[in-house]
Amino acid sequence: MQDENSKWVINCSLSLKFDTEEDASIFYTSFMPEHGTIPRKRTEVALEQSKENIIFTIKAKDVTAFRATINSILQFGNIVFKVIEKVDSLK
Repeated sequence: MQDENSKWVINCSLSLKFDTEEDASIFYTSFMPEHGTIPRKRTEVALEQSKENIIFTIKAKDVTAFRATINSILQFGNIVFKVIEKVDSLK
């Protein structure tokens, strides 16, 4: 991903590890509708689940777009982690 104004691109793989494969599946299915709201003009984001891991592959044209994408992913991840913890505490 490169345009005439940029001489470089940021490539990043971000892995969120959950305690169980079920928790990772909950995150994955919860995040898919949100996946469409991540800023896209200057980033590409791929998402996959591998057992208890959720793996994001991010390509960004600039640092600002990269930061915004990472923030979106981490904020949503934090919400899901807290919901899972709350549900587990009620069992």
